[in-house]
Amino acid sequence: MNKLFFILLFILSVSLNLFGLIWFYWSNQTFSFERNVYTNAVREKVPENLFSTVGNPIEVLHLPDNFFSYPSSDYLIDDENNQTLYVHNDISQPVFYNNHRITFTMFSPSHKRLGFFFYPEDHSLGEIVLAILDSNKRVIEEVYRGDTWTSKWEWKGNKSVIVKRSCGTGCMVASVIDISTGKEIDNYRVY
Repeated sequence: MNKLFFILLFILSVSLNLFGLIWFYWSNQTFSFERNVYTNAVREKVPENLFSTVGNPIEVLHLPDNFFSYPSSDYLIDDENNQTLYVHNDISQPVFYNNHRITFTMFSPSHKRLGFFFYPEDHSLGEIVLAILDSNKRVIEEVYRGDTWTSKWEWKGNKSVIVKRSCGTGCMVASVIDISTGKEIDNYRVY
């Protein structure tokens, strides 16, 4: 019995030392942060020190017309705080909608619409809204209102979007929404 106790004590001390070494190694690592860039629906990775100047905020409805032409040298990027920035000539400007910051911006496959999330209560634990900007008409329509369980969205063709919402541990519900009516046309679970 005494031998078994000392063997178990030895194994425990080796395990704790190994855990401590692993923790020390990972806690002293520096991780590089890569940002998602949306250059007319093409995602690229951008170095952290890309921007030399931060400009004044810009309303999403006031993005220049040439931004919506394809291809364009201007682009949108989500920074480390998930704030969307408009970048032109190495100057980045925070993008807002009705004085609310926007995030998770994506062009439709046709490049005629720009979708984005915004938080009507400025990132409180309230609701989140998916809005779609028609670049030709310069009109924004809200197509989805959800809560903090809403996690992401994507385009499904040019006329509908898929919004994903958590339904518990390891479970997501995907809702397909027609952007012209704002009505759900399908839903399914994603595990």
